[in-house]
Amino acid sequence: MTLLSVEGLRVEFPTDEGPVEAVDGVDFTVDRGEVVCLVGETGSGKTAACEALTRIADGAAVDGSVRFDGRELTDCDDRTLRSVRGDRIAHVFQQPGTSLDPVYSVGDQIIEAIRLHDDASRNEARARAVSLLEDVGIAAPAERIDAYPHQLSGGMRQRVAIAVALAADPDLLVADEPTTALDVTLQAGLLELLRELSAERDLAVLLVTHDLGVVAELADRVVVLYGGRVMERGGVETLFERPAHPYTRLLFESLRGTADGSDDRPTPADDGCPFRSECPYAVPDCAEGRPSFHAADDEPAHEVACVFYGPDYDIGTLGGEGS
Repeated sequence: MTLLSVEGLRVEFPTDEGPVEAVDGVDFTVDRGEVVCLVGETGSGKTAACEALTRIADGAAVDGSVRFDGRELTDCDDRTLRSVRGDRIAHVFQQPGTSLDPVYSVGDQIIEAIRLHDDASRNEARARAVSLLEDVGIAAPAERIDAYPHQLSGGMRQRVAIAVALAADPDLLVADEPTTALDVTLQAGLLELLRELSAERDLAVLLVTHDLGVVAELADRVVVLYGGRVMERGGVETLFERPAHPYTRLLFESLRGTADGSDDRPTPADDGCPFRSECPYAVPDCAEGRPSFHAADDEPAHEVACVFYGPDYDIGTLGGEGS
């Protein structure tokens, strides 16, 4: 059932001040037909991790293992990787304006994506493009196919971007903050669309978001990132009912409007737990090495990287729902 397996993923970007590690040893899996959400604040490494899967981030150095349907992608040459990218793994980005060409009609862009991955005639590709526009909820698709991006609303442009991504009938859709630029009504419609597409096509979805409301609507499992590392992972209902890591709890408090809030962005630690500078429960052991994953409760799939869940500490010290 496992379609994507990521182990020890590291992503490093060059800067004038030296290399910056955006992702530091991240592990997660995505099963066929499953929706997995990568959750965390800006700078937590969500986007960098997703772009590393098919190496679409310019200049990034990628290390670790990315196995897709049994194939190790980190060992693939560029030509082999291009056959996977867009064909079996498709990306949808936050701003459709960055992925849709303003000088070509939306139909031409979908047709190009179809013919790039399939030996279809122009007429066959156009018919399929109309069908894709209908699948993603575009009204009067036979007419809209000749429209240009600027003639469509933001929500419609994002649906077109999804149609382009679906052109090759991929197995995995990587959606990076696809609802952020939309109002609440359009966001709800797009979430429903992603849910339907996943169910109807047995399509796996890896969704990047910082919005826990989106997570609650769509996710099967959740991976919480902070400072380029995984803090917690588990089923969506479990995480909402029993958030374990202090950082996960602060995310939920922020969603509920009960967190104190701060505009400061701490620099992730080189060693130890990257959240320790903000954690109200931090102890000296939090600075020693990389925290191991421990079972957060009786559910084996619910794991947390926090010393308080290890044998030497009492999780009751943390208090709250996770205890």
